[in-house]
Parts: sequence; C-alpha cells; structure tokens
Amino acid sequence: MKSFGRLSRFVPSDTPVWSLWFMAGAVAIGAGLRVYQFGIQSSLWLDELAMANNIAERSWSSLLREPLAYAQVAPLGFVAFEKAMFDAFGRNDLALRLYSLLAGIGSLGAIALVALRAGFRELAWVAPLLLGLGGPFIFQSAQVKPYAGDVFFSLVLLAIALRLVSVRESSRLRPMALGMLAPWFSFAASFTLAGIGLVLLLSAQRRRYLVVSAVWGLSVVAALAYATLLVDRTTLDAMQIFWSRDGVGFPTGVGDVIPWALVQFRAHLWSELGLRGVTYWLGIAGLGAIALWWRNRFALALIAAPILVALIAAAARRYPLGGRLSHWIAAFLVLFVVAAVAEAGRFLRRMRLGELVPLAGTAVAVLPLLSLLQNAPPYRVENVKPVLAEIARRREEGDWLYVHSGAWHAYRYYGHLSGIPAHRIVPSLCPRESAGESLAPFDAVRGRSRVWVLFTHVNVARERELVLSYLDRIGERRFSLGTPKPFVRASWSVETHLYDLSDRAKRQRATWNTFPISASEMPNEPTICTVGMVPRRTQLPRIERAGEVEREPRAAERARRQ
Repeated sequence: MKSFGRLSRFVPSDTPVWSLWFMAGAVAIGAGLRVYQFGIQSSLWLDELAMANNIAERSWSSLLREPLAYAQVAPLGFVAFEKAMFDAFGRNDLALRLYSLLAGIGSLGAIALVALRAGFRELAWVAPLLLGLGGPFIFQSAQVKPYAGDVFFSLVLLAIALRLVSVRESSRLRPMALGMLAPWFSFAASFTLAGIGLVLLLSAQRRRYLVVSAVWGLSVVAALAYATLLVDRTTLDAMQIFWSRDGVGFPTGVGDVIPWALVQFRAHLWSELGLRGVTYWLGIAGLGAIALWWRNRFALALIAAPILVALIAAAARRYPLGGRLSHWIAAFLVLFVVAAVAEAGRFLRRMRLGELVPLAGTAVAVLPLLSLLQNAPPYRVENVKPVLAEIARRREEGDWLYVHSGAWHAYRYYGHLSGIPAHRIVPSLCPRESAGESLAPFDAVRGRSRVWVLFTHVNVARERELVLSYLDRIGERRFSLGTPKPFVRASWSVETHLYDLSDRAKRQRATWNTFPISASEMPNEPTICTVGMVPRRTQLPRIERAGEVEREPRAAERARRQ
C-alpha cells in the first residue's frame, strides 16, 4: 500500500495491493484511449460547431446574459471555461475539447473511488475498466459538449457522499464547496445532488447533513433558475424536436414509467458499454442492487436515488431520459454490474477459489472489449478539415464554393482553410418555400468553369440527391472527395464535388424552377433548419453572371453579412 503514496489515504486498508495495480492499469487504459481520441484532432462536427461558433462570435456579456444561439444549451461553468480557452488560444480544437478530456479522465478516477468506498474492494478495478472501454465515453471525452462533465461531476458527488459518513464536521467545507459548484458545470449534477440530499435527509443522522444538504439544494435551485432564464421558447421547441427524432424523451404515462425506464437502461448497457445480451446484463445489474441491499444499503440508496430523481423528472416531462442527456446514468449502471461481480468474487473466496477472482473481473470486460474492437477509435464525425484542405490544394483562381446548409457552421468556423475568398461563397440556407428553391443558388454561377459543392450533415438524403442530379444535368462533375462516417462506414459524412458549369448546351437543359421533381424526390426540410441550428434566411451577395464584371470583393462581403 505504501507504494501508492498519498493515494493510499483514499483506499480502504483491506484492499489487496494487486487489486490496486489492476485499478491503476484500468485507469491508464481508459485514459490512454481518451488521449488518443483527443490527439487525432478530428474536426469539430455540427453539434460542436454550433457551440464553438457561439463561443467565437459572442462576447462574455452576451454569453452570460443571453440565450445561446443555434439551438444550444449548456451550463454556465462549461460556457465560461470554453470562452476562456478561446480567448487564450483562439480557434484551437484541442483547447476547446480540453474540458471534456479532463472530465473523461477524471471520471475514471472518480468511479474507482466510488467503487472502493461502496465496498467492492478487490474487484473495484472492474468499474474504471468498463467505463474506460465504453466507446461513447471515449467519444464524449473529446467533444466541445458538456456530457463528459455530467459523468465526472455525478461520480465525484457520489464519492463525496460516500465519504461524508466518516468525516468530521469541520472537514465538510470542501465537500460542501464542490457540491455547490457542480450544478453550475453540469445539469445532470442537479439530479445527483437532489438524490443524494434526499438520502442524507432521510438517514438516521439527518441532523449531521442538514447544513450540507441545504447549501447544495440552494445551489441547485439557483443554477436551474439561471439556466431557465437563458433558454428561450425557440430552443425549447428545438429540444423537443431533437428528443422525438432521436427516440428519447418521456414516458407516455405514469403506468409506463417502469417499462419505459427498463428500455432506456437496456439501451445504455448496449450502446454506451457494449454489453451484449442486454437483458442478461440488466439482470446482473439487478443482482448487484440486491447485493448492495444486503451489504451496504446506504451506498445502494446513494447510487439509485439520482436515477430515481431523473425518472421522476422524465415522468413529469421536465427532462428526457435517454441518449447523451442521460449519458451519466450508464456510469451508475456500471456500479450495479460491478456490485454483482464483487459478490461473485466473495462467493469464490468462500469456495476457496480466490485465485479465480481476477478472472471473474476480467471476464466481465470481455464483451465491452470486443465491442470496442469492432468499432475502435479514433472516431471522426464530419471530418471537414481534410476536405477543405484538399479544396485549397486544388483551388484555382476564380473558383466558387457552394456551402450546403448542413455545412454552414463548418464553413463559418473552418472556412479560411478552403482558400476561397468570402465573396466567392454561395451559401444555401433555409427555409425553402419549395424543394426546387434549394437549386436556385446554382443559377447564379452558371457559366463558371469551377464550382465546388460542400456537403456535411445531410440528414435528408433526398436533398443531396436532388442537388447532385440537378448539377449533373446542367454541368459536368470533374472531381469528388468524401470522408466516411464512424459507425456507418459505407456513407460519407463530408463530401465535396467540383463541377464545370461552363458548357452552354448543358446549362440550358434546366433551371431551378423548371427542373422536374417527383413527389418521391421531394425533400423535407432538414431538422437543423426546423430547429434553428442554421439561420432561417440570409441576404446573399449578388453574383454576376459569367462574362460580366464581378462586384468588388468588400462590397460583396458586406452584402453577404446583411
């Protein structure tokens, strides 16, 4: 135990040294995977870009006093951290993702601490191992989003609550301060604090925890009230659309809460942790809850209470359960699984098969490991930077660039990488009063011999097909390049095409309002347009026809910004 130095004071004295080495290895593996994902410097994707453009374009005063634009919502502490990173390092992807990396690595240590304090002892290392191998946890540890922070702060609060039982009254100032800060950095921390506070106030020693619970409760109320003031009606409507589209949200009624919650938990065990046979693993988590009831009811109550509060909020239709918003719940489910594994380890000890205990913990990690190997990092979502760099490499004088609505945020943040000046950009923004209206911008560049088309985040496939079929009708495709999606290797998440629209005979074949569009080809308005992630309308610069004198660049840029 001495080999771990000061860390030994966080570890129960009866924890085997070999178990601590296993835990150090599990944390190192998880941290290494997160640093690897962070270090590939993949491009920010649409959801990150919407947040990054808020940070880049707005002042401190605007960020702290007004709702975020582009259908974004985030805790104050997270926004302040990102703004400080931007002010210090500029448009640096690594700097903006540093928050999530630190939270992701910190979560591994936090869940290890919770597992030790909950009494899992020699198999506590299984908790950081399962969390460390979870692909979505690795992915979220390199995102300009607060979801990795949700996991970190929830686990830290859980570790603090388990420690409060054994600390003196004078030693509670630090836990109290950490609890006060948490809801300002994580919305999920409010559920955790509410659940933990409820357990502390219902315990036999409720008077000991009265002040701590009251301070935490006031901080939660203040943080939620502040966040509510900075969410407008448009953003709330956008959230409802996203939740319904992604299959998360709320149960249909009170009687549906439990079956609906089980479905969500099964989804977490599969999608977040890679535990196949999810019903089987849900049963193991249930056995873990029973084992905790038998051995450590206080720990069971602390782990289960935040999930219960989240379920109540979902039943009241105040906060959805599922997807990234309840990313932190998967970490809590890990603790129930590890509780069952720890009980199995105790059984092996009683059967005098102690040498099999490490194998029992390793066996649990086999399925998450196989799942990770099948879809191994690095994960690159809408990796637009290499595509823009290729456009810059092939660019010639007089090139134009059409930016699809899904690529609007990408161009706004990374557009300088293309090398194409702003007055030669043809944006396609929503809404469109008719399907053919999405083709109108190309009539402005008829006669041009080099027109690039940039697509990303095309969530309505028919829209992409419509645009390309129109361009193939009036021009000739000279070059194409795309980058694959993670998880769906067969499709492109970013693509660009170079068209020659200078052939007079071809460009007279159709115009945007005469191009035939069948009912089956009629694209719906993309979700990003519906929810306001991109501007509804913009004043485009007037683009002169081929052969005429182009407008002076500064005037065109000024018109584009109006």
